[in-house]
Amino acid sequence: MKIQFMQLYTYFALIVFLINGTNENCFCQSTNDYADEESKLLQKLLDSNQYDEVLKIAESIALTAEKNDIRLSVSSYYAGVAAFKKRKFKDSIKFLQNYRSSERESSFDEMAEFYWAANLIQLDYKVPALRALDEFIKKYEYSYFYPDAIYNKASVLFSLNKFDESIKNLQELDSYQLDSDLKIRIHLLKGKSLIKLSRFAESEAEFLNAKISSQKLDKSYLDEASSYLVKVSGLQYRWDDSLLYYKKFKQGFTTSIHALNASAFVLVSMEQMDRIDEGIEDFEGILITLRLPFLQDLFSEAISTYVEFLIKRYGYEESISRVRNLMSHSSLNDSLIEVLAMIGLEVIEQNSSKRSEEIEVYYKNFVDQFRLNDLSNNTLLKIAKFFSKMDFEIAQTYYNEVLKRDDYEFTITALLGLFKLYDEYEEIELIDSVRRRLNSSVKINGMSFLGDIALQDRHIINSIIGSDLPSDDEVIIKELDKLVSPKRSAIRKISKVN
Repeated sequence: MKIQFMQLYTYFALIVFLINGTNENCFCQSTNDYADEESKLLQKLLDSNQYDEVLKIAESIALTAEKNDIRLSVSSYYAGVAAFKKRKFKDSIKFLQNYRSSERESSFDEMAEFYWAANLIQLDYKVPALRALDEFIKKYEYSYFYPDAIYNKASVLFSLNKFDESIKNLQELDSYQLDSDLKIRIHLLKGKSLIKLSRFAESEAEFLNAKISSQKLDKSYLDEASSYLVKVSGLQYRWDDSLLYYKKFKQGFTTSIHALNASAFVLVSMEQMDRIDEGIEDFEGILITLRLPFLQDLFSEAISTYVEFLIKRYGYEESISRVRNLMSHSSLNDSLIEVLAMIGLEVIEQNSSKRSEEIEVYYKNFVDQFRLNDLSNNTLLKIAKFFSKMDFEIAQTYYNEVLKRDDYEFTITALLGLFKLYDEYEEIELIDSVRRRLNSSVKINGMSFLGDIALQDRHIINSIIGSDLPSDDEVIIKELDKLVSPKRSAIRKISKVN
């Protein structure tokens, strides 16, 4: 009943605001007065998580307000926040750009800039996000959201493989009184950075702090910290401790993602303690329960670790038999079947006795048996690479499917694949198009991938970004302009389209 009353109140208030806001003969209140009242209403709806109502009102105001009307600015700000909360980041950044380019309300500037940077992070625009965060940190040193901005900057630096810089930024928050959630996230991020720097003892201390702090809070944090304790103790050759951490983790985990990772992390310790059969069975037992899309993308590291120990323990033929047996229990789970088929392919490819014709048949079965849009990015890239020397159409189709998904983690690999494909088939015009996309992608998203690619691919990237293509600043300006376009007229329609 309370919710229904609130909705009726909202619509009544909206009608009043729209009538008053568009009646030139009504002088009882100024435009700013209407903006203040609308702002209170929108904030109330935002606080009660009624994001769709915020977007409806913002759209209605945008349809009636004049270009320089402060009401348009206010509604754009609230719509930007509401869209962010709904994880509609491209819509959010368009609304916030509308706010930034209209007559601004100074009291909203701080939060508008904070959400602007947060959107760029979510959209994987790492380089512009760092710039936006630096501007926010410099301008709003005493902001309530200053610690969050520092943490966000450290997260971006981590994703760019700048682990020392990430830790240095987090250390700036040592003297701050932080809420529990942010403290835990800081411990986890520090721990991961320290692992990358091979500072395992320090990393373990961070994960222990995260585990202790999250005991009565978010169970996913507890599971993540616990899984990394399994890993980092194993990296220090403390097999008993790794197994003990894993045993405690198994007694109370709630998050299957971290459970599968932990079961992969513990395999090296299981092998050292002559319990590898138990470790492999644990991994398989968790794997076949997963009901998530694109498992091959989510767990690529864990799956690779499993394959390594599977072959080492059982050899090629018995490994294939185990995989087939698992597939017989997974008939209704396409994502899991894909993972198991990829594991089987990995085993076959590592078996030097297998002929190339057999492997080709396996790949062709993938193309015939799986729908393109159901396959994970890693699988699409592997198939595209295999066919790049023998079937232009299949390779191009699979690379382009990855690009359609707009996931930067895989975009660079797909673009590199297309570049080499077009070069192989002498598609000159297509090469130039991909070359420009690669240049833009690297300059927007940074070069964190360079350590993971072949030397030949690294030379291709370096030759492209060192060429006469647009500079970093030109690319960023152009890409951000594309991101926030179309301008105001289209922004009015966003809510209706969605």
